[in-house]
Order: sequence, then structure tokens, then C-alpha cells
Amino acid sequence: MRPACILSCFLLLVLPGLLLPVQGQSATAKTSAIELKKETRLLLQAVVRLVVPRDFEYFHLVDSSFVLGKEFPTYSTPDLDAFFHKNPGFHMQEFIAASGRARKIAWADDAYDIRRARIGPLKNIPPFESQAYITTVLPFNTPDSTLDRMRKERKRLGTIVRKEKGWGDAEIREASRKEWERYSNSLNPEDKKFYVFSTPLFSGDHQYAVIRVDNATQGKCYVFKKTGEKWEYRYTLWGWVA
Repeated sequence: MRPACILSCFLLLVLPGLLLPVQGQSATAKTSAIELKKETRLLLQAVVRLVVPRDFEYFHLVDSSFVLGKEFPTYSTPDLDAFFHKNPGFHMQEFIAASGRARKIAWADDAYDIRRARIGPLKNIPPFESQAYITTVLPFNTPDSTLDRMRKERKRLGTIVRKEKGWGDAEIREASRKEWERYSNSLNPEDKKFYVFSTPLFSGDHQYAVIRVDNATQGKCYVFKKTGEKWEYRYTLWGWVA
């Protein structure tokens, strides 16, 4: 009986010790996740200051981030070389590797606290910002109630006009132009633009961050640098225009 008692006592003493590293790792991972969200929140404050007009009372933000691909520049330009020279701690390969590990983020999480942001799916954002729109032409006998309903429930960017008797292409184009002007004037400035943020990528020492901001017609990939407790814009790596 004595050996069994010794073994039992030994297990009671050792097993809790075996669990401690696992518990410690879980707590560390949880702390790291909290710290990362905090760092992301501070970064987003700087991003909003940079890209959103100060006079906007609110702005539309698509509810999910997207993950950067491998579109990082592999070429050399005088501006890029100057940026690298002034920022020797910025290593492009580090961010390329980080993009492969990144995941989408749901911005509605209270931890990010993106002030002034109206967060929601793209389909709920008023359709406006684009370089082109579609004109839907309805028969002349379409009732006013149907025309009003279709304009309120529009799901795509464009104008809806009712063709009058005797109208040709020129009259339809003019009616479409006037309808577009009416629709534009009916919107707040804040409702004429929306933003899509990529998942931020941080350097290993959390001194640099890369984030891309897109809208319907253009996008830019920005570099921020940590200064004290704040993030400051440093450079635009690349951009695109539709």
C-alpha cells in the first residue's frame, strides 16, 4: 500500500506544476492579443486623421478588413531609397512575411473604438462614389409611386429616369444628368465616400506599421512610425487609381 500512496502523492505534487507552463502561455497569448488590439486602435486613430476629412461628422467604413497580398514594391526609386535611408529599421521583407500570416479583422469589435466610423457591410453604404454610373430608363407611363420606390431601393450606382413621349437619346442623357445632380445634392458629404482598411501589419519591434486604405476609385498603402505613444504617417509605398 505504501508504494501506491507515494506514487499518488507524487502525482498530486507534479501535475499542477506541469499545468503551469500551459496556463502561462495562454495568459501570455491573451495579453499579446489585447496589446495588439490596443496598438491597432492607436494606429487607426492616426489613419483616420490622415484620410478622413476633419469636417466629417462621421464616415462609412466597411465592416471587415482585407488582407494585403504580395503587392509590395520590389523596384527602386529615388523617393523609396530616401525613405529606406531615413528609416533603416524598416524592412520590406518583414512585412511581406507578415502579410502571409494576417487575417481579416471585424472592425465592429469595441476594442478598436474607431471614432466617427459608421461600420457596416458595403451593401448598406449609399451608392455614390464612382467614375461611372448606369442609367435605367422607364416607360413614360410608369407611375410616380413606382419611380420613387425604385429610386429609394436602388441597389447599384446609377440614375433612374422616366422617358417622356418623343424623347431621344439627348433628352434621356439630360434627364439622367439632372437626376444625378438631384441625387448628389440629396446626400451628405459623408455619404458620398466610404473607406476600406486592410489588416495592419506591424514590424517585429512594433515601431513600424503598414496599412492600405481603399475606396471606390483609389487606394494607397501607408507606412506609419511609432513616436512615443502615437503613430505618425511617414510614407506612401504605392497607390492605385481606377
